Amino acid sequence: MKLKNLLFFRILALMFITTNTFAQWTVYDGSKLLTEYPGWTAETKGTAPTSGTCYEVVDDVELVGNKLIKAEDLTDTWKEQLNLDWSTLCSAGTGVTIVLRSKPTPGILALNSSTKLKKMLYISPRNGAYYDALNIEETAVNSAEFALKLNQTAGFSVPHTNNGWLIFRITLKNDALKVYINENPTPIFNAVVKVTTANVLQFGNNAQAPFGSFTDWMVINYNNAYAPGEGDPLPAELTGLPTGIHDIFMKKNLDLYPNPATNFVNIKANAGDKLTMYNQIGIMVARFTLNENIESLNVTDYINGMYLIQIESNDVVYQGKFIKN
Repeated sequence: MKLKNLLFFRILALMFITTNTFAQWTVYDGSKLLTEYPGWTAETKGTAPTSGTCYEVVDDVELVGNKLIKAEDLTDTWKEQLNLDWSTLCSAGTGVTIVLRSKPTPGILALNSSTKLKKMLYISPRNGAYYDALNIEETAVNSAEFALKLNQTAGFSVPHTNNGWLIFRITLKNDALKVYINENPTPIFNAVVKVTTANVLQFGNNAQAPFGSFTDWMVINYNNAYAPGEGDPLPAELTGLPTGIHDIFMKKNLDLYPNPATNFVNIKANAGDKLTMYNQIGIMVARFTLNENIESLNVTDYINGMYLIQIESNDVVYQGKFIKN
C-alpha cells in the first residue's frame, strides 16, 4: 500500500512538472519542444533535414536566459506539422483561446530563391465541429512581403524584420473564429468557419515549403473564447507582453461608465486619489489627481481602442479598462 501511494504521488508530481498551468492557462514556453509535452505529436512528410526535425530549442539573443523554439527548414521537401490532441479539453460550445508570441527567423527572411510561398506561421484550431486555418506567408513568391491570411485572404501585413515579434490571439467558439494582434481588442478577422469532426490543434510547418519562425511561448485557455482583457489575465511570467495589458483585473476592480465611451467616461473614486491612464500598448497618456469623488474624464480626442485606468487610493490600487469608440 505504501509503495502504491508513493507511486501515485510521483506520477502526480510528474504531471505538474510536464505541464505548466497558471490560473486557467496551460503554458508552453520555449524551454522544451512541444512534442515533449503530453498530447503533442509530429506529422511528417517528405525528405527530413539532417537533424531529423526542423524544431530546436535555442537561446534568445535579445533576452539573456530566455529560450525559444526555432522551427526552420529552407527547402521545399519537408513537412513537420505538430498536432495537439485536446479532444478531452476543448468543446465547441465552451470555446477555446490560444495566445502565442512569434516572429520570423533571419533565414526565412533572407531566402530569395524559393519557388513556393515562404511561410512563418500556421495554426489551425479544430473543436470537433468547426475549424479554420491561419497562415503567415508571402503575398507572392519571393515578394519579401508577409501577411496573415485566413482562407487566403490577407488581413494583416507582417513586418519583414528580424525584430518583428507579434502576439497572436485566436479564439474559436462554435462556428465563430476571431484573431487579434498584440492584444488589440479589435479583431482583424471575425469569421464563420468550416465544418470538421477533428478535435485537435494543428501548428507549425504544415506544407512542403520553406518555413521559419521563432516561438517564445504559447498559452491555451479551455474555458471560453476570450478577447483581450476578458477572462483570466495572461500569466505575468510571459515575456514580451504589452505593458499594463497582462495585469488587468489583477488588482481591485475600478467602476468605469459608460463603457464603451465616446465623449466622457465617469470614474468612481475619492477626491485626492491619483489617476494614471495607459493606452493599449502601455504608453501613459494621462496622469492627474482627482478633484471629486466621481470624476468625468473627457476622452473625445483619444483614438479608438482599449485604455487602462489605475487609481492609487492610500495603499490600495484599483484598475479597470474601458473601450473608446
